[in-house]
Amino acid sequence: MVAGAEGGLRVEPAKAPPVTVFFSFESAVSGQTLQHLRGELDRLFAPVPLNFDWLRLEEAPEAGVVGEAVVVRFRGNCSVTSLPPMPDERGPFASASVTDGVVQPFAEVNCDRVRAAVHYGLWGTERNQLARHLGIALGRVVAHEVYHMYFRTKAHGTAGVTRHALSPQDLVGEKAELHPEDRAGKAGGK
Repeated sequence: MVAGAEGGLRVEPAKAPPVTVFFSFESAVSGQTLQHLRGELDRLFAPVPLNFDWLRLEEAPEAGVVGEAVVVRFRGNCSVTSLPPMPDERGPFASASVTDGVVQPFAEVNCDRVRAAVHYGLWGTERNQLARHLGIALGRVVAHEVYHMYFRTKAHGTAGVTRHALSPQDLVGEKAELHPEDRAGKAGGK
């Protein structure tokens, strides 16, 4: 409780427990990329509001966590030190697990596809900030999957990062958002 300006008491709403993101990278990732990934996920979900705690999967406590938890595995090369493969439009950037039609709190991100899309979507001097752009792109891809996992929906939105398919420009563009309808888990008419 907090005292009000006129001596009255007002009760602050209880803050929801954070969503714990247990993560693992198959390859090295820079601290800058990870920082921008976390920042973009926080920014996109701030209106919901959802807060995230990040723990490496190998540091998962045996007793579990308070609140929601999701597991995100980053497969392939998440480094900006080498050129990515040519863009491959034949598959998703990431996917959440579904069992018997129910979305599970497990996702895999294909870093090679995301890296290729980032390289394809950037122009000129923007390439000097690859770690930043890769982090933001990974944050948007993770936000898409967290949306499915947190709201337990297979539906996609019609706008923002929950659309069925994201383009390279969607991953590196200046403006990305979690559409207002998606903030309540209402994509696809849910």
